[in-house]
Amino acid sequence: MTALERLKASDIRERPSDSLIEQIRAKYLTEKEVDLVLTSKMRRRNGPPFQQITLERLITGAKQLIEANLGYSVGISDASWLSGGASKLQVVFVLDWRGPDGAVGATESTKMVLRTEPAASITESSRRREFQVLKAVSGVISAPKSYWFDDGQYLPYPGIVIGFCKGIAKPSTD
Repeated sequence: MTALERLKASDIRERPSDSLIEQIRAKYLTEKEVDLVLTSKMRRRNGPPFQQITLERLITGAKQLIEANLGYSVGISDASWLSGGASKLQVVFVLDWRGPDGAVGATESTKMVLRTEPAASITESSRRREFQVLKAVSGVISAPKSYWFDDGQYLPYPGIVIGFCKGIAKPSTD
């Protein structure tokens, strides 16, 4: 039986072993961040079954992420799902904080967006790389401000918190 036949005849694609994952990584070398994203996806296949990620869970994680980075308590309000495209989970919210300078006594309300992966995304891309690219183009092209990145410590999957940009994703006419 060929390797391809063995692959088709078993469920190793559904639940790849650590050994198989390491074999694939050794055979198909790729850029470090792409390797992290794809390896994580393969390892998740061995994890618990799919569970719907709630808006509450994402906001709780975002609040923990932001507070860990700022070192003080913040408020989050007016959270809702952003529509348009299902390749990423997107939540818009208002952050009540001291602002980018963090001055004690200062208060600011800033509209922000949380972007993270859905559990079974067919597309895999890196939130870390997206965060880095947005930082790199800041002030060069029109792009949202990048605030915080999470590698999955606070959120169910890697995610970023960015500023909200007004506009539309796709023109309504051709």
